[in-house]
Amino acid sequence: MVITRIAVASLAAAGALVAGSGMAQATPEPSPAVTASAADGADSAAGGPGKMRRLYELTRSTETSVKDWRKTRKLAKAGVDRWNFRWDTDWCTRLDDKPGGFDFRLPCARHDFGYRNYKQLIGKKAFAGSKHERRVDKAFLFDMNRQCATQAHKTKTERAQCRKKAKAYYDRVS
Repeated sequence: MVITRIAVASLAAAGALVAGSGMAQATPEPSPAVTASAADGADSAAGGPGKMRRLYELTRSTETSVKDWRKTRKLAKAGVDRWNFRWDTDWCTRLDDKPGGFDFRLPCARHDFGYRNYKQLIGKKAFAGSKHERRVDKAFLFDMNRQCATQAHKTKTERAQCRKKAKAYYDRVS
């Protein structure tokens, strides 16, 4: 394990305070990561570059992005949403939410999330045909295919049908 001199000095200072050296308690310096995070938060609700970066992180075609989106959504439902994102959804607009028993509601909700928040941040015209729209659409297909692969008690044939349905949904929005 590598320990930097700064970390050792910080630990030593904290230890001296905890040991009751008689010195007044000091407020620790925030780490650079915390300082950067706070700076991003300054423009979070207003829609600055920090919010755009966060939206990008939540709309990628990766397992990490899906898990992060679900966690952030759960926090928002509990009233903790420092970014002031739009979370409303109509699920799979005019399409079956559970074709063949495969539940596409969360992929549809994340797709709605991406569309609504990008349109709010950059405008409808700028979003149409943009790299952001293409990424959100690709993430939609990724999410549906992920659902096809992970739904319990489905046969290989049913999973293939699910992927066909996912591709049809994707073609409809892209």
